[in-house]
Amino acid sequence: MISRVEDSREAKTSGSPRSHQLADRMIWRCLLGFLLMLALGGLARAQDYGTPRVYWSGPRSTGVLGPIATMSGFRYAGCSSTSPSEIPGSVTFPLPDREYLYDQCKLGVDMPNLTAADPEMWVGVFAVANRGDREAQVRYVPFLRLVSYDNASGVASFRTNVGRLTRSQFRSAPALISSVGGQFTYQVVQIQDNSDNSIRLPAGLDLKPDDYVLPAPSPYHHFGYLTSLKLEYSTSVTPNRGNLSEWRNFVLLGRRMYSYTGNPWGEIQSTDFRALDFRHQVSPLATGVIVGGQAYIRSDSNQPAYLFVTYDAVHTVCSFGIDRGIVSGMGTSSNSVVPFFRSQTLWCKVTSLTTGKLTIFGWSEE
Repeated sequence: MISRVEDSREAKTSGSPRSHQLADRMIWRCLLGFLLMLALGGLARAQDYGTPRVYWSGPRSTGVLGPIATMSGFRYAGCSSTSPSEIPGSVTFPLPDREYLYDQCKLGVDMPNLTAADPEMWVGVFAVANRGDREAQVRYVPFLRLVSYDNASGVASFRTNVGRLTRSQFRSAPALISSVGGQFTYQVVQIQDNSDNSIRLPAGLDLKPDDYVLPAPSPYHHFGYLTSLKLEYSTSVTPNRGNLSEWRNFVLLGRRMYSYTGNPWGEIQSTDFRALDFRHQVSPLATGVIVGGQAYIRSDSNQPAYLFVTYDAVHTVCSFGIDRGIVSGMGTSSNSVVPFFRSQTLWCKVTSLTTGKLTIFGWSEE
């Protein structure tokens, strides 16, 4: 009897055998979920720490500080293009620290045709590997800046300053479209085929002149986007088959590229918001810009001198200036990272009797 009472108390306290089984399963599921969370978190951290650092090593060559390259496909707006069924960072390869010359590591394209009249082009830098490879390599693929796109056939022509493409090099390869009509879209499509001066994309994309298409480094099975660089026309380098080009100055730190560009817009004196188009000044994949802002008073006046910057002509993101000008020419300057919103356009205005300037020092791909 005592035993039955104890049993009944145990039953009331602990529940039925089925309850034990459900509780055990729940504990195991929680434990497995916790371990999986740790594993995924570790992979995510490994992906961050495994992003190689690209550095300048010559007029048309780069070095890469690895030691690991993560094959995460394209990267845009801080995200990768890997399939949802794949674990980000699950495919990695050692990436040797050596010099990668553009002339030898460019993929699917002839040497650039940069001139004083058409002096620059953007280049995607990729780590690539095939199944069974023991280490990754670096390959350069040009961004194709469109001249025209036929919405019915999908055929697009591009500026020829990048050089002539190898026919069918990018057939069936994925391609990243960063914007449509200057508006961010970040979509991956499949290239159907390419000639030396055109590519055939899916129809109906509504692409416009000056939109960019970045082909994947075909035919490599694994690839991971590292960064973007700009090649510029230069008469100070040794020509290769008549080619005169070199990298624009750059220092890559994480996903921020420091690359002095200058001030393409001159002085800003409008007290109403004025649109500044950063396309072609920064990487087609830039989600923000590193700028130096200046604001100074134009005449003796006891009033503020400010330059305001916004991504939508409504909400001020940052400002540069002083609360009281007093003497003509008095002002200030400082640096900031300003995010883009729907396009690579910012709006600026100044307070009355103020002159402002914006200088580009680089961009962000965060």
